Amino acid sequence: MPIGMVLTSGVLFGGLYSMVAGNSAQLSQKFMRARVVAQAATVVVMCTGGIMLGNQSLGEQPNKRDAYEEMLLAQIEERRQEDKARAARVAALTEKPKA
Repeated sequence: MPIGMVLTSGVLFGGLYSMVAGNSAQLSQKFMRARVVAQAATVVVMCTGGIMLGNQSLGEQPNKRDAYEEMLLAQIEERRQEDKARAARVAALTEKPKA
């Protein structure tokens, strides 16, 4: 990325210098086209690096995700048991005595 930034900046300043110095418009135009190419290459390299790093980190995630999923399932089961016990207590309290 720093190489792309330096290259893009260098071409940009070269084009600006060419324009200010009064060189031909064709030369300034070539500098601006080169800047666009350098910028595009920098963006492509940055995106490729981000995708590669993202794929690397995904390899580590399933273990964490599985542990988290297991913890959530255990909590759900614990709450389900609590709800059953609560429902049994409520049913016992609301049950009409038999005469």
